[in-house]
Amino acid sequence: MAQTLIFHYREASNFLSKTHPMIKLLSLILICIPLVNASLNGILLIFGSLIISSIIIKMPLISYLKELTFLIIISIIIGISNYISSKNLIQTSIAVLKFITAVYASLLLADSTDPGDLSRALGKTLNHIPFINGWAIASQIELTLSILPLIFDTTSAIREARLARGERALKHPLKAMVGLIYNLMDNLLTNIDEMAYALDGRVFNSAMVRSGIKYKKRDFLFIIFVISLSIGGFIL
Repeated sequence: MAQTLIFHYREASNFLSKTHPMIKLLSLILICIPLVNASLNGILLIFGSLIISSIIIKMPLISYLKELTFLIIISIIIGISNYISSKNLIQTSIAVLKFITAVYASLLLADSTDPGDLSRALGKTLNHIPFINGWAIASQIELTLSILPLIFDTTSAIREARLARGERALKHPLKAMVGLIYNLMDNLLTNIDEMAYALDGRVFNSAMVRSGIKYKKRDFLFIIFVISLSIGGFIL
């Protein structure tokens, strides 16, 4: 079940999963940069490429859509607030599409990248910077990435339990929201405590040096494609 939930790593054998984690992280940055000033055509080019990539790697979009309610609400809020201020439908569409594209790119990264592999790759890279303990920083990022899917897991479990009890959020939306937040925080703190105890039991050392991941030819071909896509987003 966990593999079909949003922002979870899904073990698979495809070109994106085999790409070096640092290349994928750099690609995410390169994709988001042109979104700042890109036109509608440029955004559609980038977004279309992401859609094609997700289809090729068989990303479970239907399962993810069930968990995207919160992000959909944010998209609607962005659209409404932008239209009120600009009174321009095209500008509003661009603002919403920028947000959706950035989220979609992040979904692709999370779906195809093991947090442990990203930590190993990032730690080795950051460790070359003077006066910085790259492995400790990478371990903190790995723990943060581990907590993110935990939030969605816990929210989904609470929502399913409430539906099983026959509760309907539409009858008392404010009360339901407050109750959901309270239960979410309570369960998250409990789960994080359990995670901390597990790390202590394993004598976890955040600064421990780990083996890196070697770059391959396909990594450089992939980043060349992403750079070209980013340039196309600027030009169009």
